Amino acid sequence: MTRARGWVLLTGATGFIGFHIASRLVRDKSLQVICVVRKEYNEDKINALKGMGITIREGDFLDQALLENIFNDYQVRYVVHLAAMRGAGAGLQEAYKRVNEKGTEVLLGQSLKGGVSRFVYCSSVGVYGTIPGELPAGIETGLKGDNLYHQSKITAEGLVKKYSARGLNTCIVRPTITYGPGDNGFPATLVDLVKKRHFILCARDVRIHLLDVAYLADLIYCLVKKERLYKNTFIAADRDPVLLKDLVNRIYWQFHGVKYPAYLKMPGFLFDLAALMFKTLKLEKWLVRILLVSHSWYYDTSALMEECIEIKPTATEENFLLKMCLSVK
Repeated sequence: MTRARGWVLLTGATGFIGFHIASRLVRDKSLQVICVVRKEYNEDKINALKGMGITIREGDFLDQALLENIFNDYQVRYVVHLAAMRGAGAGLQEAYKRVNEKGTEVLLGQSLKGGVSRFVYCSSVGVYGTIPGELPAGIETGLKGDNLYHQSKITAEGLVKKYSARGLNTCIVRPTITYGPGDNGFPATLVDLVKKRHFILCARDVRIHLLDVAYLADLIYCLVKKERLYKNTFIAADRDPVLLKDLVNRIYWQFHGVKYPAYLKMPGFLFDLAALMFKTLKLEKWLVRILLVSHSWYYDTSALMEECIEIKPTATEENFLLKMCLSVK
């Protein structure tokens, strides 16, 4: 057995969020990080993780035998669980159940058996639904599984709470949509569409709440290292929500030096009609996309800011332009 203080088992390290969290964890020389990665994942990412001094074990985190070997070979003190089948779409229900639900339970069971000091589970604000039922959504807001991914995250959170009741020291983090270097999701798509004047802006005021991935990484590190947590469920987002139209104007100004063209704006009721059409046709991906740009979604992050008071919250306006626009040609 390799006896070393502060081993962190991290899943999902080859993903956008996971890679940033891995980079943050290894900056603390008292921690040593081991990642479970599937062989078919990006070889460049795996080599980059190795270059940071991270130990790599190839395989599937759902593999009970692999987990037992890791816990036997390393003195795992912390577990940060990010790996998941993500997004809305045509994913088979059984695949979500296997990866997001059963896989989480296997890891929870091994963590309880191995006596880890803290299990940090990365969930999603999607547990409130694509658009929350109240604004700002908070820890007490009712959960709403409006697609397979969100349903699986709600179930997984229930498993985390079950193992917490059995004595495992757990916490749940619900991040909103993240942005930063390497992102290829909603924020990067927004920048590209706005730059090319392909984005149709909703005329109503839409307030959105994004999350700097570097800020999230600092928050996860804080939750790993704190000896005592006063709460066990948190929402992670930047300091304040922003108006989508303001963000669009700032993005466009960055590239063209003028405000976004007024003719690229459409009344809110037309977005609602489009959402109804996509819902009727069961085009889930397009339904999510239209809802995200036509309805407000923002959250109460006070619990996490109070828990990690030493970490300065990110201001979206400045950080988004710096990380998502200035590097784009």
